[in-house]
Amino acid sequence: MSKEKDKHFQDKLKKFFKHNRDGSNYSQYLSQPFEYTADLQQSLRSHSQPGTRVRALQDLVERVRRQRLDDLQLVSLVADVADLLEPTAARDTRQAVLAALTALVAGQLEHMTAAKEELLGLVDRHNVAEDLLPRVRLLSALTENGRNLTYIEEEMPSLLVRLLPEALLQPVAGGGQRELLTLLQNTVKFNAAYVEPEHVRRCLELVYERAAAEPGGLDTASCLSLLDVILCYRDLPRGALVRLSALLARLVCRPEHAKHAWRIMRNLLGTSMGPVTLQVLTDIIMNRSNANDAPLLKGCVFFGATALWGGEERVASLLHRPGALLPALAAALDSPQPAIWHEVALELRRLVSGPQAGELLPHAWDALLDLVDRLYGEAVSGRPPLAQAAQQVRAHLAALLAAIEQLVAAGRFSGDDARLAQTLELCAADRPEANVVATVRDTADRLLTYRYTWLPELRQLVARYFERERRTAVRLAVCDVLQRVWDGFRSLEAGPLLETVLLPAAAGLPAEPDPLVRARLVSLLVRVAGTCRSPHCLEVMTVLEKVLNAPLEAGRPPAAGEVAALVAAAEGFCELLSIHLDSLPSALAVKAYRAMVDHLGRHYTTPEVLLAAPEVREPLLLTLLSLRVDCREQIGLPDPATGVVRFSPHLLAEQRNADAPAGGPAPAVTDGAPHKLGPSETRVSLAGVCLTVISALRHERDFALLSELLRRVPRLLENKALVVSEQGADVDYFAQAMCQLTADITPALCSRLVNVPADVKTSDLQSLVYPILVSLTSYHGHMSMPMHRRLIGSLESGLRSRCAPQCMTALTVCALGMREAMAKVIHDVLFGMSKLSATVAMGNSVLEFISTLIRIPKVYSCFNEEKYMSIFAIVLPYTNPAKFNHYIVSLAHHVIAMWFLKCRVKYRRGVVKYIIKGLKTNFSSIQELLRQQQASKQAADNEDSSNRRRSSSLSDRASQARGRETRTFSLSRRAQETPPDPGGRRGSLAVGGGPPPPPPPPPIPVTEELIKFHRELTETCVDLMSRYTGANFAVLPERTAVMELLLAGGLSNTWVIGNRLVTITVGGCGGTPQPQPPAPSAPLEVRRRHISTPVGRGAPVAESPPLRDDSQLKVRAAAAAAAAAAGDQPNSPYDSGQQGTGAGPGGGRLCSCWCQGWAEVLVRRPSGNMAWMTRLENRQLVDSDELPLPDLLSLIAPGTADQTMEKLLKQTESPAESATSPPASAPVSPPAPPEISIIQEDGDGASEAPDEGGGPRRLLPLSRTRSGETRRHSLFKSVSGSQMPPQSSPRLGRDRSHTISVMSPTRRAPALGRAGRGRPDWACCPSRCCCSCSTAPSWTPASRIPEPAPANCDVLLLENGPETERTLAVFDRITPMETHKIGVLYVGAGQAGDEPAILRNQCGSTRYNQFLKGLGHLVELTEAHPKKTFLAGLDRSEKRSDGRFAIMWEDDLMQVLFHVATMMPTVDERCNNKKMHIGNDFVLIVYNESGQPFNITSIRAQFCYAGVVVEPLDHGTNRYRRQHQGKTAGRRPAVPQELFGHTEVTLVSDQNVAAMARQLALHANLASLIQQRGVAGPDPYASNWLERLRHIKRVRRRVADARQRRLQERRKAGEDMAPHSVDFTQLLE
Repeated sequence: MSKEKDKHFQDKLKKFFKHNRDGSNYSQYLSQPFEYTADLQQSLRSHSQPGTRVRALQDLVERVRRQRLDDLQLVSLVADVADLLEPTAARDTRQAVLAALTALVAGQLEHMTAAKEELLGLVDRHNVAEDLLPRVRLLSALTENGRNLTYIEEEMPSLLVRLLPEALLQPVAGGGQRELLTLLQNTVKFNAAYVEPEHVRRCLELVYERAAAEPGGLDTASCLSLLDVILCYRDLPRGALVRLSALLARLVCRPEHAKHAWRIMRNLLGTSMGPVTLQVLTDIIMNRSNANDAPLLKGCVFFGATALWGGEERVASLLHRPGALLPALAAALDSPQPAIWHEVALELRRLVSGPQAGELLPHAWDALLDLVDRLYGEAVSGRPPLAQAAQQVRAHLAALLAAIEQLVAAGRFSGDDARLAQTLELCAADRPEANVVATVRDTADRLLTYRYTWLPELRQLVARYFERERRTAVRLAVCDVLQRVWDGFRSLEAGPLLETVLLPAAAGLPAEPDPLVRARLVSLLVRVAGTCRSPHCLEVMTVLEKVLNAPLEAGRPPAAGEVAALVAAAEGFCELLSIHLDSLPSALAVKAYRAMVDHLGRHYTTPEVLLAAPEVREPLLLTLLSLRVDCREQIGLPDPATGVVRFSPHLLAEQRNADAPAGGPAPAVTDGAPHKLGPSETRVSLAGVCLTVISALRHERDFALLSELLRRVPRLLENKALVVSEQGADVDYFAQAMCQLTADITPALCSRLVNVPADVKTSDLQSLVYPILVSLTSYHGHMSMPMHRRLIGSLESGLRSRCAPQCMTALTVCALGMREAMAKVIHDVLFGMSKLSATVAMGNSVLEFISTLIRIPKVYSCFNEEKYMSIFAIVLPYTNPAKFNHYIVSLAHHVIAMWFLKCRVKYRRGVVKYIIKGLKTNFSSIQELLRQQQASKQAADNEDSSNRRRSSSLSDRASQARGRETRTFSLSRRAQETPPDPGGRRGSLAVGGGPPPPPPPPPIPVTEELIKFHRELTETCVDLMSRYTGANFAVLPERTAVMELLLAGGLSNTWVIGNRLVTITVGGCGGTPQPQPPAPSAPLEVRRRHISTPVGRGAPVAESPPLRDDSQLKVRAAAAAAAAAAGDQPNSPYDSGQQGTGAGPGGGRLCSCWCQGWAEVLVRRPSGNMAWMTRLENRQLVDSDELPLPDLLSLIAPGTADQTMEKLLKQTESPAESATSPPASAPVSPPAPPEISIIQEDGDGASEAPDEGGGPRRLLPLSRTRSGETRRHSLFKSVSGSQMPPQSSPRLGRDRSHTISVMSPTRRAPALGRAGRGRPDWACCPSRCCCSCSTAPSWTPASRIPEPAPANCDVLLLENGPETERTLAVFDRITPMETHKIGVLYVGAGQAGDEPAILRNQCGSTRYNQFLKGLGHLVELTEAHPKKTFLAGLDRSEKRSDGRFAIMWEDDLMQVLFHVATMMPTVDERCNNKKMHIGNDFVLIVYNESGQPFNITSIRAQFCYAGVVVEPLDHGTNRYRRQHQGKTAGRRPAVPQELFGHTEVTLVSDQNVAAMARQLALHANLASLIQQRGVAGPDPYASNWLERLRHIKRVRRRVADARQRRLQERRKAGEDMAPHSVDFTQLLE
């Protein structure tokens, strides 16, 4: 069922579309025929009103819509209403009637036959223009829109053609034009057979005429559609081809119809009429009558070009070559219309760019290039017709030429190359830069073939592409070509090339507007001047000088783009100076040098012009600063690649005829006569260098350039031959400028600087100035004394800035080089230093300065007490271990000790109080800080984190308060009243203030170990002052030969009393029996003792010290002979290998020798050993012989020992004479009473003490009489044979802490000869002497300075035995002298990095030998006493494995041995014997004469921490610096760099370089010792004094512990421990 319904629906649908396609419309649905009655006719005829008739007609139309009207009735109906269409009828009526008829026809069209003709005639007869649109609509209804012309086929096309002129005159919209063209189009399309050619021709004429007359009034789209239909459905008459082509040419110029018009034309060209059409187009173009018809010609050119070379649009059926249209294009250029020229240029571009360009024949290329030339010529001329389209035409031609060049490159160009080159050259201005550049390069390639016409062609090339060209890239390409030509032909044609091409091209260089071209041409001229030696080179340099000075000449700042050329010119002059410096002619180098100096001089005269362009003057300044002059007066510059200075053999500097400074090399000219110049030598004055540098320092405002200038000036000052050259700037002038610059560096000055970084401060600039002042100190021989003082004053003013460490280093050099001036201003310098805060940054510099000042007595020779106080006031704050590192504290104590010894004796008492006060203040501050830290830590355990933070801030404030309290000590009322330096804004470049100073380093944590360390250092300091307050003594005592004899075989005991080890050795046998002499065959053992080694009981036999001269041997021999003649048997170490051991159970006879009663008191202290030689003054209760006069005289006056011994020798040799002499015990003329006390300190015959006048005086030995009066001993009277001078000084008692005080004798002692008959007095033993000493309140020095007492002040006895002997031996090995060992190396030429070669050096230069001489004195190793001379491991045997001599330096408290590599023999190639000593030295002094930089790491050593590198320069100047080795060769930790102080390069003269190097090496060695022996340990190292103190304390603790153990044992044994009176026997053995 459903299938039948679907089939029925499909049938109906097919039937519907079929009827609709047949045009039957809805006629099949019409019902019964309509009857046209008489009434209807009457209502439509003329007797009715028009309106009634129109309404009746409209009603009729509605009624017959669904009915069929008969054809005759329809004809009758048309006839009835025909009068309503008369022109006289109303417009509305006419149009209403036509509309009704149109509707009627639409419904009855299928059945109409004759009615169609009637209606067609009606339309034809009705010629009212206003009714065109209704008429066209009626025609469209009659013909079904032109598709069905049944019954009217013949009349319809003619009617449409007749209506076309009328329609073309109507408006495009609403006038009927579009409807008629559409109807006509359908008529041609569907009924082409009824359209006659005449109809087509007429249509084309009408449309063309209308398009030509009024293009805007034509419906172009409809016309084009009509033309398209005509071409498709109807043959085109030949006569209409021209009209059609012209019409399409016009229409294609309209963008909205161009595509449609071209499609029609392309279709036309694609037919058999294509060639004819192309010919028609060509004829139209070449017809001169069309010259002014721009649209027509433009369209024809477009059609022809597109058809032949249009690429994808090209008409393939056309067999014409592209060149066929070129003559027509040439004719088109006769048109005065710009559009035609533009179209021709465009089409030519399309031709060359398209694939058809390869089809062009040579003649076609010539024609095309002719067209290009003609087009370009008119476009460039600017004349009509291309006045308006010139730019577009030139752009198309440029692209065209670019395409041609691509064809040439691809090998597809078949034309004439020369002809093309002419065109390219003609159009060069409009060609792309890259193409022109390529053309220029091709031209250069042709020129490099060296044709005979190359020079004129090059000149033409420069004139065309450089002088007349304005494009930068092209001109730069010409510069490149010139450079290539110059490099290729300079050896053959340099002169003509410069004269003909280069100089004319560069004539306008100073005024060149293009900055890039100017810079490039400047570089070219620099290259030319650098490789040319002809006279024209000076002209080239003149052009460059004009370029460089152009802004200064104009007086205006250069533009941003002009700076590059100025920089190129400046760098060029620097390069030219370097190139021509060592070549001839020298005039070129002189020209470059003078141009540089002149420019800088003119710039600093008017600095505002180039103020914003520092890069222009920077290379000039840096090059001038790099100039050097050697000892042969030759001028040199560093090589840019290697940095090695190359000196010119042709250019010499004018030198000043001055004597060389003392200790330095002789000047280059010594006879006062000028050096005779050779034929190739030229002298030039370098005065401009220093003058320019001074001007730059005064007027430079660019911060970066000024900073770089300040960095390089010290290197310039190293070359003294340049600075002091003849006619050069006076050194005073230079120093004055620097001092003025130092004074001008303020925030106000810095605000005038430009390009200043935001984080830069004035201190940064000051830190660059002061090294220059340091370098100027080496010129002190060339400066006046007032300038010396001003220079020192400038450095002193810098102490109040952040550059104080650098200033302090400079003052150190000034103190060595300007001693006289420093002596006059030293008070101001010290006063300025006293106002400095004691900071970590300043510690090294301040202490090094004061330490170095000790070595210059001339500076402090006029010091009074206040100045000495100022020294200690500056140093004392640095002894605070809680604020400063270990090295600074140790160095500060060392400086205090050295200056205390240098202080006059009469000032020392006041100085001691001041020093102790400062030390106590530091000690109290760190104790208080420790308590605060402990309290804060305890409080932090019970508080939260915020409270702990507050507690730490309290500690910080306490630390700051402590720093303010101990920062300085007042020097005088002036120091107290001087207001502090505000300094708040001193360090900032901004006028209104700057950033706050950096926070201080964190304080060192205070611990018990730190307090202990400070206490021990204080104890050593006090011990030193107590030792030297009254007078100066040697560190170690020396026994005379008589003392050795007196004490030989005596007993010895040692006690610990406070911080001292007291050893008392008695003379003689001490009541012991004499041992039996050894067998004759037994070897004689000679004891060897150190000066400070005590003679103890049971001490091992050692080798005796070597005798210094024959007098000691004579003394010993005479004394032994005298003792033998007297019948005594002394227990002397010289005739027996054993010491006396005291009386024992089996003791023999008692000693009755003359040495009885003598005792030596040896006190071992941290700061040294002291010894007294005393004799008991109490009479013995038994008889005794008289004291031998010669021995007594030898003790009192060691200087007369030789004379006295001669008398003893005579007595020994003449026993008869001695037998006849009166006995010593006879009452006849006794020589002297025996009640004398002899004081022997440090080996001197007497001590010194200050008198009221302030100077030291010699104290004579004193004796005490029974009444206690002090008098001079009569022994001097008996010896000298003259009366003693009267005593004028007040009584001076002996210090009980340094001498043995005894009671006055009650009666005269018996003769010594009877002593052997009884038991000796017990008071002669060491124990009794100690008991006598124990009555003293304390072992304080003569100055009675309070000293920190040990924890246990008991007197403790060391039991004699091997352990005590080892203890004392170990202690004596810690010498109280500070000992240092430093290596010295000489680096010759080419040895900078060769360690074996350095070590193999056996000698050095003369200046090196002078340097060694300044380091110290020469010591012969074989004659050096090992106990008195620190040899640092050198071999002193006769083998001389370490050489014969060594260099040594020593002062009151220090010995320094230098391991000089050149003084040691070379044993093997690797110099292991030298490396054994030098490789173990912590610090090396390197004298580098290699001319190359030296690095301390070149010496591979395990313990080498630092080095002082000295580099000798000319005119007696040296450059030195400290180097720090960050990591040693072994696993030892490196010394922190801050311990070594500054590492800047400094200049110093030959006279002072050795002292300066020694001081730096000593300080570095002290830091290395501290680091090597461990700073972080419980007992850090500071000095040998501290080590001796610690050793004494360890001994004391060990003895006290042993004593405590004995007491505990006694308690356990049940002994009575009840308190009782003091038993002095516990001090006895």
